[in-house]
Amino acid sequence: MTEQEAEALARRWVRIWKPDGLRSFPTRGDNPLKPSEDFQGVFWDFEFKDRNSICLRARIDSDALLIVKQSVYGPYYEFSLVGEGDAEGMIECDMGGEWAGDVGYLDQNADCRDFANKWRPFFRHNCWLSGCPIEATVREKANWIQSLSQEEIEVWKLEILSEPIDREARRIAAAFELETFELNEEDDEQMIYVGNLDTVRVGWNIDARTNTFVVIWAGNVEDGECLIHTEWYPEGKEWRLSPMPEFHSIMARGLYRLGFEDESVFSQLPALSAHEKLELRLSMPREFWPKIWLNEER
Repeated sequence: MTEQEAEALARRWVRIWKPDGLRSFPTRGDNPLKPSEDFQGVFWDFEFKDRNSICLRARIDSDALLIVKQSVYGPYYEFSLVGEGDAEGMIECDMGGEWAGDVGYLDQNADCRDFANKWRPFFRHNCWLSGCPIEATVREKANWIQSLSQEEIEVWKLEILSEPIDREARRIAAAFELETFELNEEDDEQMIYVGNLDTVRVGWNIDARTNTFVVIWAGNVEDGECLIHTEWYPEGKEWRLSPMPEFHSIMARGLYRLGFEDESVFSQLPALSAHEKLELRLSMPREFWPKIWLNEER
């Protein structure tokens, strides 16, 4: 592993685990971990000479210490969260080998079980982001990546859904200016997402067969929802609008950013001025621009 690759890996772990502080200590006799000024006290060593070498040790909280070391099973990493102070317990996960992706914990007494119950959700989440093949639902994985950038997701090769479904979900979230969203329900046919635009709830369904949205709604429980959805007729699929005037502006702006072109729906929503359309276009990430916008620039 080159020094550049080692630093990239250390940055990834620090980004994911967000430790309160990191400490060095000898790993092979008197050979200590290497301090790095770039990471404000991170200590690491990726020049493995034998298996079971510790490459990072970091305090996560007052009662939990993270230890990352080379797996005894091969060129993998093993993550452990160990009780500190009055806390007793340990959770561990190995990236490879016989127990790859399995989260185990020390089960000696009630204190160990309490420690595992407290930290297991956090540990599973961060182990998966760190590259461990944790078994998790699509909903869990979709929620775990919310704080990451698209670049981090791609560079770290985090597979959540099929790429088209994931991209469509992010495209709709961007169109409706949602900073965060989550997968709320899933089955073999549809993925249902929800997010918040200030105090307004926005949700949408993506067809798992076509990787495109079939329902979008904006509203709340008290006032109802403005909703567009598809209906099938002998002539084919048509869009229908269930109006709710309080949320028409949100729907019009979001649909415009998506490149939605059904005039039977738009005719029931507030008209957008040329200036508004320009602002909406410029505020939409270019990676999600509809084809019609890209074609206009050619």
